[in-house]
Amino acid sequence: MKNPPFIHQTVKKRVELLGFMIYDIYNGIFFSDIFSAKEE
Repeated sequence: MKNPPFIHQTVKKRVELLGFMIYDIYNGIFFSDIFSAKEE
């Protein structure tokens, strides 16, 4: 049941990339909400 190291690395990189994408989207929405609230 051991995974080859390169597959583990690929999965880890994909998970990290997905995490950064979600983080960027969350921050983008969060900051755009602040700026739109300031403009009103």
